Amino acid sequence: MFFRKEKKSSGNNWSFLNMLRGEYYQVNAPTEFIKYYIEACPVFTATKLIADAISSIDIVLKNKDGDYIYEHDALKILRNPNPFTDGQLFMKELSSYYIITGNAYINIIGEKKPVELNCLNPASISILPASDGYAGEYTYSSSNLNFIYNRAPDKRFFDGRKNELAHLRDFNPNFSSTNLVGSSSFLGCQLEISQYILASIHNNSLLKNQARPSGIITYKGANDLQQSQIDNLKEVIKNKLSGARNAGEPAFLGGDFNWLQLSESVKDMDFPTLKKSVAEAIYSAAKIPLPMISPDNMSFANMDASKYAFYDNAVLPTLRRILRFLDARVLSRYPNAEGLRYSFDESAIEALEARKYDVADRASKIGVLSDNEIRTIIGYESTTNGDGIYKPANLVQVGLDSYTADNRDQPVGKSEFIRIMTEEKKLNGERLYSDEYIQLKAKEYYGNRR
Repeated sequence: MFFRKEKKSSGNNWSFLNMLRGEYYQVNAPTEFIKYYIEACPVFTATKLIADAISSIDIVLKNKDGDYIYEHDALKILRNPNPFTDGQLFMKELSSYYIITGNAYINIIGEKKPVELNCLNPASISILPASDGYAGEYTYSSSNLNFIYNRAPDKRFFDGRKNELAHLRDFNPNFSSTNLVGSSSFLGCQLEISQYILASIHNNSLLKNQARPSGIITYKGANDLQQSQIDNLKEVIKNKLSGARNAGEPAFLGGDFNWLQLSESVKDMDFPTLKKSVAEAIYSAAKIPLPMISPDNMSFANMDASKYAFYDNAVLPTLRRILRFLDARVLSRYPNAEGLRYSFDESAIEALEARKYDVADRASKIGVLSDNEIRTIIGYESTTNGDGIYKPANLVQVGLDSYTADNRDQPVGKSEFIRIMTEEKKLNGERLYSDEYIQLKAKEYYGNRR
């Protein structure tokens, strides 16, 4: 009699037999998506673009009043998380794992204030559910390390040395007691990623075989060849005829053989078209604007707009999600940290610097801000005579709004209001407002004035 062991959660399982059958199953395992990162160029490129952008942004603290704080112990730990990793690499590892697998794990050393922060590989983490269906135990296993983190009463996870494991996960539509991990940003285009990898392998195989199947050798003798003879023949072909160095090399095969040349199909080398369309689908899933990665879509006119879309849709939302996670797990450990949160100064991001000037230019053209307010937008100090508001000299007044608060005190305001309200018509020609409604509103706006 056999009993099923309790299942640990690290994502879905995909049978190797199903792969041999050519069947496709969606897999939400960190190991699988890390493999995609290594083997599929679009996944690597998209992840690296976002992670590099995130790691280049300076992290600061922000208080309740909206003021930025640039020096604090909670900032020092992010800038120097451990002796072997700098702050930029730590944020790159954290964001890359989160984008690729939908999960990021931090090992926090120190019982109170963090002493070290280490980013762990999600592929090395397995989760054992508790009786309530949520995580009850995390196990980190590598080549020479094995740590178990158990759930404490406050729902945090600690190992025997009192080090904490903090888990950041993305939304998983199949979240359950046997699938307690987040889902990758590339989960929706997993089939496209598989197509891209298979197309690359196909093209590579064609190139290794001189971009065509060589042909077929048939034996016309009376007796069948022995296996040793077949092996010797294959060895001769491999050493004397295959490869770029042996191109055009003549060869002689003893015996009654016939050589049949196979023609290559043009479609065999049409996989770049497939790879291009698949790559665009992968970049779209990662919210990477195509002008940033495709010369066919790139122009001077759309580069700035693409850059802004990249930061607004891909970089900054991911960074904000990571910072909220660090607020709860790292910043909360510091005394007197109430009212503080990790943040960043968007105006200090070099890639978005040009947008400040676009905003200031539009504000100056419509004439609603003073010169000093416009200078503040682009990061310049105020000037002595910069509080004036200017409009273009060619603008002339074409009417007067009688219903603003400063005009209702004028004696002619009420009668003008009643006249205009009375003349308002529906599409069928009937009056839009009744006399009772007009008098009620006139009294509300103007009181007993005439």
